[in-house]
Amino acid sequence: MTEEIVATSARLRLRPWTPDGLPRLTALLTDPVTMKHWPEPFDDEDVRNWLDRAIRLWASDRLGRWQVFRKKDGAFLGDCGLVPTELDGETVTDLGYILQAPYHGRGYGKEAAAAALHYGTNVLGLRNIVCHMAEDNMPSRRTAEALGMVESRRFIHTGNRNKTHIIHRLPA
Repeated sequence: MTEEIVATSARLRLRPWTPDGLPRLTALLTDPVTMKHWPEPFDDEDVRNWLDRAIRLWASDRLGRWQVFRKKDGAFLGDCGLVPTELDGETVTDLGYILQAPYHGRGYGKEAAAAALHYGTNVLGLRNIVCHMAEDNMPSRRTAEALGMVESRRFIHTGNRNKTHIIHRLPA
């Protein structure tokens, strides 16, 4: 059976989540260092819900979060993708990315996000893609800016310790 690929980049492959990815996703989303900008690391139920939603969105709309693998050795690096959501009263497609802490600072997040953004805009024709992150998450902010996104507004995210979050989007 051939593995399904959502998108690729020079160094990465993005693949849909499948049930056998649960151990990888659990390791990613329960790690306190990796999840330091989230309200808290996920518990087992949160991980299962994340996986189920990713699988469901891929099957129904070709959206969702996807597994990120390095091409050269198949190493699992993290999760990236496009999820329809409501942010601060606006319906958008949220481009998100989470890489395991050991892979931070190597450009993989930007590369995965760029591949997902290309897929969303060029394959699916999506126009209202945004990134949002806590204002103190400087690496994520730099990634969004490197993709050509600009800050459009800030809001208090009640689901993330009432932290100020920034929404970035592509210029019109």
